Amino acid sequence: MLGNAFRVSTHRGELLQLPPEMHVRLDPRPRLTATVHPSAVLRDRTDRELAYKSLVADLRSARKGLATSTR
Repeated sequence: MLGNAFRVSTHRGELLQLPPEMHVRLDPRPRLTATVHPSAVLRDRTDRELAYKSLVADLRSARKGLATSTR
Protein backbone atom coordinates (compact mmCIF):
# COMPACT_ATOMS: atom_id res chain seq x y z
CA MET A 1 0.00 0.00 0.00
CA LEU A 2 2.80 2.43 0.84
CA GLY A 3 5.25 1.15 -1.75
CA ASN A 4 8.29 -1.11 -1.85
CA ALA A 5 10.60 1.47 -0.28
CA PHE A 6 8.43 1.87 2.82
CA ARG A 7 9.79 0.19 5.96
CA VAL A 8 7.56 -0.42 8.96
CA SER A 9 10.66 -0.65 11.15
CA THR A 10 11.53 2.94 10.21
CA HIS A 11 8.06 4.49 10.46
CA ARG A 12 6.16 2.40 12.99
CA GLY A 13 3.97 4.41 15.31
CA GLU A 14 4.15 7.56 13.17
CA LEU A 15 0.96 9.25 12.03
CA LEU A 16 1.13 9.23 8.23
CA GLN A 17 -1.01 10.25 5.29
CA LEU A 18 -1.67 8.22 2.18
CA PRO A 19 0.85 8.91 -0.57
CA PRO A 20 -0.36 11.34 -3.30
CA GLU A 21 0.25 8.71 -5.99
CA MET A 22 -2.69 6.73 -4.57
CA HIS A 23 -4.98 9.53 -5.83
CA VAL A 24 -7.29 9.36 -2.83
CA ARG A 25 -9.23 12.60 -2.66
CA LEU A 26 -11.12 12.74 0.61
CA ASP A 27 -11.61 15.53 3.08
CA PRO A 28 -10.23 15.16 5.65
CA ARG A 29 -7.33 13.21 4.17
CA PRO A 30 -7.11 9.66 5.53
CA ARG A 31 -4.40 9.03 8.10
CA LEU A 32 -2.72 5.80 9.01
CA THR A 33 -0.20 4.35 11.39
CA ALA A 34 2.13 1.57 10.31
CA THR A 35 2.75 -1.28 12.71
CA VAL A 36 3.44 -4.99 12.66
CA HIS A 37 0.63 -7.51 12.37
CA PRO A 38 -0.42 -8.69 15.85
CA SER A 39 0.51 -12.28 14.97
CA ALA A 40 4.12 -11.10 14.61
CA VAL A 41 4.16 -10.57 18.38
CA LEU A 42 3.21 -14.21 18.93
CA ARG A 43 5.86 -15.41 16.47
CA ASP A 44 8.65 -13.26 17.92
CA ARG A 45 11.34 -15.57 19.28
CA THR A 46 13.75 -12.95 20.53
CA ASP A 47 11.79 -10.73 22.93
CA ARG A 48 8.03 -11.24 22.85
CA GLU A 49 7.45 -8.80 25.71
CA LEU A 50 9.27 -6.01 23.87
CA ALA A 51 7.36 -6.84 20.67
CA TYR A 52 4.07 -6.62 22.58
CA LYS A 53 5.00 -3.32 24.23
CA SER A 54 6.01 -1.89 20.84
CA LEU A 55 2.68 -2.94 19.29
CA VAL A 56 0.76 -1.35 22.17
CA ALA A 57 2.81 1.85 21.79
CA ASP A 58 1.99 1.92 18.06
CA LEU A 59 -1.74 1.53 18.77
CA ARG A 60 -1.63 4.26 21.40
CA SER A 61 0.10 6.54 18.92
CA ALA A 62 -2.63 5.82 16.36
CA ARG A 63 -5.35 6.54 18.92
CA LYS A 64 -3.68 9.82 19.90
CA GLY A 65 -3.35 10.81 16.23
CA LEU A 66 -7.00 10.08 15.57
CA ALA A 67 -8.08 12.06 18.60
CA THR A 68 -6.12 15.14 17.51
CA SER A 69 -7.06 14.88 13.81
CA THR A 70 -10.80 14.96 14.48
CA ARG A 71 -10.72 18.24 16.38
